[in-house]
Amino acid sequence: MAVTFTLEQLWHPVPGGTARAALGLVEQLVQCGDIDLTAYSARHVRGPEKGWKVPDNVKWRRSSLPRPVLYESWLRRGKPIVGNERTIVHSTTLFPVPSRGKSIVTIHDLAFLDDPSVFTIRGARLFAQCVDMAKATADAVVVPSQHTWDAAVRHGFDASQLRLIPLATKRPLDVESGARHRPYVLWVGTVEPRKNLIGLIDAFRSVANDIPHDLVLVGPQGWGADIAAHTTGIEDRVVRYGFATDHELAQLYRGADVFAFPSLAEGFGLPVLEAMSYGVAVVTSSGTATEELVAGGGGLAVDPYDSKSLGRTIAEVVSDRTMHDVLCRGALQRSTEYSWKAAADLTVAMYRDLTA
Repeated sequence: MAVTFTLEQLWHPVPGGTARAALGLVEQLVQCGDIDLTAYSARHVRGPEKGWKVPDNVKWRRSSLPRPVLYESWLRRGKPIVGNERTIVHSTTLFPVPSRGKSIVTIHDLAFLDDPSVFTIRGARLFAQCVDMAKATADAVVVPSQHTWDAAVRHGFDASQLRLIPLATKRPLDVESGARHRPYVLWVGTVEPRKNLIGLIDAFRSVANDIPHDLVLVGPQGWGADIAAHTTGIEDRVVRYGFATDHELAQLYRGADVFAFPSLAEGFGLPVLEAMSYGVAVVTSSGTATEELVAGGGGLAVDPYDSKSLGRTIAEVVSDRTMHDVLCRGALQRSTEYSWKAAADLTVAMYRDLTA
């Protein structure tokens, strides 16, 4: 079975969760004996950002066009066409790839349709175009959560077009926690408005005098959230870590007392599942896909717009050690329900169904 799998997001300046998700799935798919996998990208003069590495047995096909021209060409002219009539083309980001064979698009979330204000104007416009193209051309649309499924139906996708395939994380690394002089509350992600970092900082400020913890923020700078302007008076308690390697991130998860992720909109929430796989108690958002992840005792979900309630919940979890330990055990148990093997099995079954 010939499958062309887009991996252009590995070259995005801020690859984010879509890169981790695509690579996690690829690493499992290459173990399926009947999948002939080809990775597709735009033209680049150097390797992927942040050292992302694709398995050696994956073949590569690169366009002659640089990324901006390639994306615009797909959306405006429906070219260049990838693959032939016998090829499945799986677009692992929103940009649907024109194909002569079966076409699949993965849509992680549709937050840009629900609230365009938390995205750049250009980004929201391009994403909306991608959605219209996916509705018209995709033989299947993969979504990672029931939350995104419901949003897709609400925004006009036919339910028969959708396939629910949850994401997963790699096995936790066996590392010691990173040494810090104070306990800490951890957040991981790309800095952008919908991640609600300002709300988290306000929540932390409201309880900073009641708990001995720092707030550690890990991840690259995206856009639109001026953290420094909101940490006045607690600068010594808010630690900016920036990009972390897998080993560094594992150490940070190991040492965290609680993982706080009050995002306003998520399609799945990989950092939440990663934290849970390390047995970290989670406080996250109600009304988003991350609430699905903590269902059944994996963590607590609170209103992300209520910073005082968020702060009180974080303080309660770190102060009540009985509750804390119960949440840690629940998080670890819940995380075992997600695996890349299960995701790959569902993906291969979709490929076979489309080509039957």
